[in-house]
Amino acid sequence: MDQETADYLLKIEKRILNKSILFPLPNNKLTLNVKSLSGNEIFLLDINRAGIINISCCTFQERYNETILIRLDLGKNKLHKNPDNKIIKGPHLHIYQKDFGDRWAYSLSEMNPCPFSDISDLHTSFIEFCRYCNINNIPAIQMSF
Repeated sequence: MDQETADYLLKIEKRILNKSILFPLPNNKLTLNVKSLSGNEIFLLDINRAGIINISCCTFQERYNETILIRLDLGKNKLHKNPDNKIIKGPHLHIYQKDFGDRWAYSLSEMNPCPFSDISDLHTSFIEFCRYCNINNIPAIQMSF
């Protein structure tokens, strides 16, 4: 995918098609259906809580077809190695880059301003992630812990 298309897909306004969201328990995941307001583009929004050891670990990602456009990895012990070999420890955000896909990440502690106000609160982080992805009509969320 070229960068112009990826940037366009990230910027357009979208809505979640599910009427409500039952936030997944640890060691579970959920995929939500998302559509652009024009109705021309269909996305998937994943909530992945695969880690059972640390219940605060979670990944949110927005996909278009099989391409990951943006991914937020939460957890203080999360590690990521960028293509330039820089190691990022802790919560980080992946944003699609041509020729690298989602392999580049940015430490939340280095983002100024950081678009996520309380990464220890999964509910708040999910809502802020949706807003960062230009998903503005977020249905009721039932949290499960």
